[in-house]
Amino acid sequence: MTLRRDYDDDYDRWYLNDDTGDRYLGVTSILNVVAKPGVDKARLKLQATYLADNRKTMSELTKAQYLAQVKNDGVYLDDWRIAREVGTEAHAVLESILNDKEHEEKEVDGWLGQSPTLWMTRAWEELNEQFDIKPLHNETMVFSDDYGYAGTYDNAWLIDGELCMVDAKTNKNGPRSSVGLQNIAYAMAEKMYLPDGTITDNETFERSRVFWVRPEGWQLFELRFDNDLWVDFRAMVRIAQHNKLREKKVIEE
Repeated sequence: MTLRRDYDDDYDRWYLNDDTGDRYLGVTSILNVVAKPGVDKARLKLQATYLADNRKTMSELTKAQYLAQVKNDGVYLDDWRIAREVGTEAHAVLESILNDKEHEEKEVDGWLGQSPTLWMTRAWEELNEQFDIKPLHNETMVFSDDYGYAGTYDNAWLIDGELCMVDAKTNKNGPRSSVGLQNIAYAMAEKMYLPDGTITDNETFERSRVFWVRPEGWQLFELRFDNDLWVDFRAMVRIAQHNKLREKKVIEE
C-alpha cells in the first residue's frame, strides 16, 4: 500500500491510496469546517490598516493593480508569514533532535528574535529534565477506514510512562481548542502508515498534550481526551464529507 498526500482545487488535503483508489480527507481540512470568526476579523483589520497606511500609493494604482494588492495576503499579513515560517523552522529543529540528525539552520526573512534552533533545543533539554521522555514516533501518518479520514501527527511520546499524543506548537497565545480535536482524531484512527510503507495497528494513547515552545519559555499543556471530544470530531467528519462529496448531489437532476 502507498499512502500519499494530495490537494484538491480548494487546497484541502486528502490522503490517497494508490493501490485501491481510496481517498481519506485530511484531519486539518476537516477541522476547517468550523468557522473561525476571530481569524477572519483579525485578517480584515490588518487589511484595512494596510490600506489606510498606504492610501496615497493605493489611489495611484489601476483597478487591476489595486485588486491584486488587496487579494494578496502576503502584502498585509507579513507578520503571519514570519510566525508561520518560524514555526516551521522550530518544528524542523525538533524533528532533527528526535531523529538524532544535524539540523541545517534556515534564516527566516523578517524574524528579529533568537534562532529557533536555540530556543527549541533549550526547551527540549529542559523538558527532559522535568519529565521522563521516550519518543516512539514522529511525523507519522494514520488513517481510519471506519470514518474515512487520515492525517499526520507530530509526536507519540512516553511521558513518565504514559503514551501521549503530543503536538508541538509555537504560536504566540498558546494552544487552541482545535488541537484537542486534532489529537483525538489521530489517536482514534485505526491504522498507522509507517515511513517504510508498513501498515500496523495504531498505538493505544492515554493522554493528549501540547508541547508549546516560544523564545521566552515553554509549557507542556494537558488537553481533554474523552469520548465527548471524539463524538464531536466524528460529527465534523460527516459535515466535511457532505461538503466535499455529497453537497453537489443533493439536488436531483
